[in-house]
Amino acid sequence: MWFQRISYVGELGWEIYIPTENSKEIYELIITLEKKFGLVHAGAHAMDIMRMEKGYLHWGHDISPAENPYEAGLAFALKLNKKEDFIGKGFLVNNKNIHSDIISEVERSIIQNVLIITKGNQLKASEMLGLNRNTLRKKIGDLNINIQFNKDN
Repeated sequence: MWFQRISYVGELGWEIYIPTENSKEIYELIITLEKKFGLVHAGAHAMDIMRMEKGYLHWGHDISPAENPYEAGLAFALKLNKKEDFIGKGFLVNNKNIHSDIISEVERSIIQNVLIITKGNQLKASEMLGLNRNTLRKKIGDLNINIQFNKDN
C-alpha cells in the first residue's frame, strides 16, 4: 500500500493506493473509521473544484506552453532582475502588465454585472461566477469594485 499526503486541493488530503486484491477489505475498514476521524469521500471532480478555488494550476488544463507566466498568473514566480540572461526575458520585461490589465478589466466588468443582477448578494454572485465567497471578496477588493444600490435597484 502507498499513502500519499497531498495539498494540491488546498486541504489536508491523502491519496491511497491499494493492491486490487485488498481494496474491498481496506475500503470497508476506512468506512468504519469515517466518523471517528471526520473522513469524507472526495473524487477527482471534487478535488478539481477545490484546486481551482485554491488557485492551483493544473498542467494541460489551466496552463500549457501556449501561455506566458503572466497569462498563467505566475508572475510572482519570475525573477527578472537576476544577473543571468534567459530565453524570453526581453519579452517578459517588455510585457509585464499587458495580460493582467486586460484580465482585470474583463473580470471587473463581469463581477460588476453579476453583483448588479444579484443586488449585491455575494453568495448568489459567487454561485453564478463559480467562485467561493472568499475568492469573490478578494477579487472585489483587488479590482476596487464598489457598487452602490439605492431604493430603485
